[in-house]
Amino acid sequence: MKRISFVIIVVVILAGVYAIAQQDYFPEDDFVEIDDIVLNGTTLAISSGCKALVAETSEERAAAIQAGIDGVIVGRPTIYDAFVEVIDTYNMTLVSMAITGRDEQYYYSDLVLQSPTKILRIDIKPSDAMALALRTGATMYINRTLIEAEGLDWC
Repeated sequence: MKRISFVIIVVVILAGVYAIAQQDYFPEDDFVEIDDIVLNGTTLAISSGCKALVAETSEERAAAIQAGIDGVIVGRPTIYDAFVEVIDTYNMTLVSMAITGRDEQYYYSDLVLQSPTKILRIDIKPSDAMALALRTGATMYINRTLIEAEGLDWC
């Protein structure tokens, strides 16, 4: 009887982990994958297909994004590099990030972290989310309506 109970518990845990892994955090009806990120000074172009959202960022965040693109640590590790180390140490995965919207003043984004038993969705500045996602290879998305409405023709 103990063996059957153990097997049932293992099956339930595995089913839960599988369900977490199959979750669609950013549905493709609402989000498109970011194809490329290009920096020119502090001007950031985020493209998907033939559209690109162009925005300004700070010099510090531009440098953090560029270091993520280049896959390097310049001098001492940044908070982004340290955060990635924390994620790894606690057996978590940065699954994805998405630029979710915009108001008159700010762009908004979410970062999705996953451990074997939990999912954490964090509201975070898009530039910070990109700097982290680039360091981990996480998939990056942008709200389809946002890029279609505000994106520039890029092809």
